[in-house]
Amino acid sequence: MSKILVVGSSNLDFVWRCPRLPLRGETVAGSDFATYTGGKGANQAVAAGRLGADVALCACVGDDMFGAQMREAIASAGVDVADLRSSSVPSGTAGILVEEDGANQIVVALGANLELSADDVRRAAARHAPQIVLTQCETRMEPVEASAVAAPVFILNPAPATDVPADIIRRCFAVIPNETEISRITGIQDEALAAQRLLELGAQNVVVTLGSQGLAWYAEGGLKMRIPAHVVEAVDTVAAGDVFCGAFATALSEDQDFEMCLRFASAASAISVTRHGAQSSCPLRGEVDQLMSQSLS
Repeated sequence: MSKILVVGSSNLDFVWRCPRLPLRGETVAGSDFATYTGGKGANQAVAAGRLGADVALCACVGDDMFGAQMREAIASAGVDVADLRSSSVPSGTAGILVEEDGANQIVVALGANLELSADDVRRAAARHAPQIVLTQCETRMEPVEASAVAAPVFILNPAPATDVPADIIRRCFAVIPNETEISRITGIQDEALAAQRLLELGAQNVVVTLGSQGLAWYAEGGLKMRIPAHVVEAVDTVAAGDVFCGAFATALSEDQDFEMCLRFASAASAISVTRHGAQSSCPLRGEVDQLMSQSLS
């Protein structure tokens, strides 16, 4: 099993559930409120840890009660937190509205996540000598750039949607955006043309996650495969993409072939949307194996 280093954010999520998402200027009465540990980097590391991966997280949290809560939750999932640094800047937080069908709106105050540096990434890479580095864009771009050269295999989840330098794209073994993100980073609305643009920039594989429509895998020559989503009753889609990425990296670390990595990640993501919260929705390995065996039988 190869070592995975996840570089990214760690937040505490404040989640309100409501019958529908409010319009601009509108107040909607919520039905429930809860707090969860989250952040894209931490979510992806926890997803991998709960699936049995050898994974470490390089991130930055505040030296406050939120930071301590996040550190404990991440470590309890089997993630190495030696490179989860504390800062005097307050921990990152997210306000999340979730409507009855699982759709959501999110506002993030990045806080200590903006303290994560390229030097932090280099120190973590020197400590762990990872074969796979997985990162997102919920930090400054400097740690993302350092991540791109920190391991033989670099996976980028360009979320939240932002401008990504071409030099980072060309180092990607895989880019994993959703429909919104791939349009933002390429400036192209058509999924296939946008994926082709990323391939032209040097990415080896492009995986577009399409929610309830499944996913599309593009590589040299164009579209390789579409994989439909598992049919489940979604209650919360907050961390679905993060679970997908963490599960994909886990399967890749086990030398599974690319298609099986995608199917494994799709199954893990499907389970996650049937549960509330971010890290609390991450499935265990046996659950994913069971769903895969059912779908393949």
